[in-house]
Amino acid sequence: MKPILIIAQEAGGIPFGLKKGFENLGFICLLETYDETIFSNKHSLIERIYHRIADPGYQKEIKLLFNKTVEKYGQEISDGGFSFVLIMRGNEIEEKNLNTLNRRKCNLFTYLYDPLIDSTIQKQCADISDFIFCADKKDCSLYKNNSCWLPLGYDDEVYFPSTEEKDIDIFISGSISNRYFKRREIVEKIGKSSIAKNKKIFFIGSTGFSLTDLKVNVGKINWIAKRVSHFEIANYQRRAKICVNIHRDDS
Repeated sequence: MKPILIIAQEAGGIPFGLKKGFENLGFICLLETYDETIFSNKHSLIERIYHRIADPGYQKEIKLLFNKTVEKYGQEISDGGFSFVLIMRGNEIEEKNLNTLNRRKCNLFTYLYDPLIDSTIQKQCADISDFIFCADKKDCSLYKNNSCWLPLGYDDEVYFPSTEEKDIDIFISGSISNRYFKRREIVEKIGKSSIAKNKKIFFIGSTGFSLTDLKVNVGKINWIAKRVSHFEIANYQRRAKICVNIHRDDS
């Protein structure tokens, strides 16, 4: 049996959960989370200052890492060395990698994490795929019979409740990039309100660029990191009395 190759941008542990699902069915599954190297695993004062100045999730770096991963497995993809390749989210494809994927001798699937209208960098991978899984049902209309709706899920071995005392009042996580300006406004309003003065509030998220991050005023909210692993997200959620996950657009 040929292995399955998953090339994914990390999203709350979903790629790891999917890998586990395939393995439970008896498949051999290789998972490459191409942005894993830019996660922050420490929260010292120096780390926090660094992440406010130099965003490790800078989009150009993510694009570069995605293309390096495709290139790494390019020969095996061209030779049909996998049962199929699944790209989760993906990014803009460099020409040499586009040629490789077009010469593939195995099926290529793409899982769209975000609505295409909000995240157009996914479209190039989707357009050359044999089948597309859409987290936003509206995107299925673009690919007709070559697509289906597949909502995002979670791994209950990572995300689970805890009986330990909760030491965080409110935990907020999610992107506050320009297309999510209402989210940013809400975070800033909470940070300036009496809620933030009287409650312990943690935030993990980013605008995507260090310069625009510097313009965000979270007030009394403790902005602990821009990006962390899904294990860390789950731990913060267990510690919080209230969790606010901002995954979708405001429209």
